[in-house]
Amino acid sequence: MTAIAALAPEWKRVACLCRIQQKARLGQQTSPEDIAELSDLQDDVLQARAAGAWQSLAIAGLDQLAHDILAVVAAPHVSHVAAFAYGAQAGEGPGRTVSLPFLQALLSLQPEDQAEVRAALSSHGALVQGGLVATERRNDLVQLRAGRRLLTSLFGADNQEPPPGSVYLSRPAAWDELIVAPDVTDALKHFMSLIRHRSTVETKWGGKRRGGPVALFSGPSGTGKTLAAQVLATTIGWPLYRVDLGQLVSKYIGDTEKNLNALFDSVHGTESILLFDESDALFGKRGEVRDARDRFANMEVSHLLSRIENHHSPCILTTNLRESIDPAFLRRFHIIADFAFPDAAVRLALWHRHLPPRAPRMPGLDFELIARTVRLTGAAIENAALCAAYLAAADGSAISMAHLTRGIWNELTKDTNRRARTDLGALAPYLESSDHEDRPVGTQAAA
Repeated sequence: MTAIAALAPEWKRVACLCRIQQKARLGQQTSPEDIAELSDLQDDVLQARAAGAWQSLAIAGLDQLAHDILAVVAAPHVSHVAAFAYGAQAGEGPGRTVSLPFLQALLSLQPEDQAEVRAALSSHGALVQGGLVATERRNDLVQLRAGRRLLTSLFGADNQEPPPGSVYLSRPAAWDELIVAPDVTDALKHFMSLIRHRSTVETKWGGKRRGGPVALFSGPSGTGKTLAAQVLATTIGWPLYRVDLGQLVSKYIGDTEKNLNALFDSVHGTESILLFDESDALFGKRGEVRDARDRFANMEVSHLLSRIENHHSPCILTTNLRESIDPAFLRRFHIIADFAFPDAAVRLALWHRHLPPRAPRMPGLDFELIARTVRLTGAAIENAALCAAYLAAADGSAISMAHLTRGIWNELTKDTNRRARTDLGALAPYLESSDHEDRPVGTQAAA
């Protein structure tokens, strides 16, 4: 039985409570049938809890009130009745958040229960600290929603919405896909040890508790920074979320901080990794304050630094320009890995890696010449190799030097500064005359 099925009495009880609450708002009396149904569902709920329905999600040690709160915040994800009821209380369509007053009314909590509710929902309590419930203040009301850990326990990392302002990178990646310098590999493995052995150092050995760990991956586009993050996430077995800064940064004062809070609150206490790709736009040097907007922009950066520093899950930042990062911020990174432009030896390994392994090849393919002659990033080499394979498939032939050269030429012409045939160096003869540069050469040219 799945966790959602085992907890079915919880969702049915919340839906019943929503119907009763809606009738009360409309001035209607609760019918005897409603009372009987609610009584039966409450008995079912107690039986399910006693049977360990919540413990099956590795959620243990909570009292009945905490279980009630978990059921309320999770219900709109599995019950349409609850989703519409939550949206109605906010004057909207189906909703996934519930206000604290609505929750108190739904559970018929009394004034004397307020202290217990506040304790259950405090930032240091098991629900919030454990990533089961997230809270935020909206229009002077405390809003509650299911935390990332609760959603992961119920639906799995692949079957839930990503944190606000991010996308889930589902592609698994292995270490042998990552062809980088040895010092980069060492830095990545050290970063992985900071994640895996945190509880040993901080809990068992009494080491200082700190946020993160936080890593900076710097280097040109296409050198493997995002792939490295995917390798780490795959190895550890945690979901990787790439943060879309365009969705978080707002021109309206205060909205950026609100968006960042929603992002970090949603993954607080969960086993997940945040990837801030091309983070220069938000993590750059704090500038001179000339007007109110400059002051608030610096406040946004400071707020972000504070949230990352206190976020107890891994964060990875990537940048094309390391020098654009504020030096004060560089000191907060636990590791910095420089993904350099690949040299000839690394390019040779990349060519062998990215050409389809079962593709037929013409005799005499000179990958050493290719790697030595044309400087391309790992991503560009992957694109060129696949382009060559498709060209060969279209010709109905084995991959030739002409196909590889045409794939390289396609990559070079993406850069407006690299459109001359001389950029191909010793590979230039494998292109046809300039009158037919839009087609690959025939196999005779490879002979």
